[in-house]
Amino acid sequence: MMGNQISNADRTIIDLWKRYGTVKAISVQTGYSHHKITKCLATHGYIISEAHAKILELYSQGVELEDISKEVKLSLSSVRAYLPRERPEYGQHYSKNAANIYNWRKRKERK
Repeated sequence: MMGNQISNADRTIIDLWKRYGTVKAISVQTGYSHHKITKCLATHGYIISEAHAKILELYSQGVELEDISKEVKLSLSSVRAYLPRERPEYGQHYSKNAANIYNWRKRKERK
């Protein structure tokens, strides 16, 4: 998938969030992990709990992840899951340069 389109997985997670409003219900419906669901929702601007709001607040203030983890009493990996993606989901949204390389390789294969 090229460009800034939303992945099918993200679309499904968001639709189920709007329907059920719980990560557990989404996990049961999709089989996706809590972290995958949380990361998706955070990336698309959904705040799912008070802890999530606190993590985002502290992070925006420049507090280190380890300190946030201690403050909210969650593991470092859980804290990271509550932060929006910094890079595209693997195999989904490609940068302009990655798209150019992909297209170049496809043309090269045809020769």
